[in-house]
Amino acid sequence: DPLPVAPPMPFEPLPDCYTPCSACKEAFLSLCPDPAGVARWRHLAAAIEYKADEAHDDVGAARGQTPDEVFAIAAYTADARPAGFTEGESVYFRLNALLRKRDMASFEPFKDFYWYLRSALG
Repeated sequence: DPLPVAPPMPFEPLPDCYTPCSACKEAFLSLCPDPAGVARWRHLAAAIEYKADEAHDDVGAARGQTPDEVFAIAAYTADARPAGFTEGESVYFRLNALLRKRDMASFEPFKDFYWYLRSALG
C-alpha cells in the first residue's frame, strides 16, 4: 500500500521563505536510489515516519518543529542498510556528496528535502 503523503499544494513557506513543492515524506520517497528497491524504500520511509512521530511528540513540538521538519532529521540520520541498501545509498551520504561537489543539476531532486532539513536545523 502506498504511504499517505501530505495534501497537494499549496504548501506553507518554511521560516526561511522557501516554499516546497512537496511534503517532506513525498520528497524523501522520490529519492529512492534504486528503482528496483521502491518497496524497500517505502518500508524504510514507514519506519522513519514512526520514529519521527515519536520524536515530534517527545521533543519536536516543544522545539516548535513541524512533523515534516522532524521527519527530515529522522530520514537524514536513518541507516538504510536494514532495508537492504548500502551505507552510501543513504540520504546522508548522497546529499553530502552533492553538496561537496556543488553539482546543482544532481542536487535538484534533493532540493525540497534539503530545505526541510535546513529549516529543522535552524
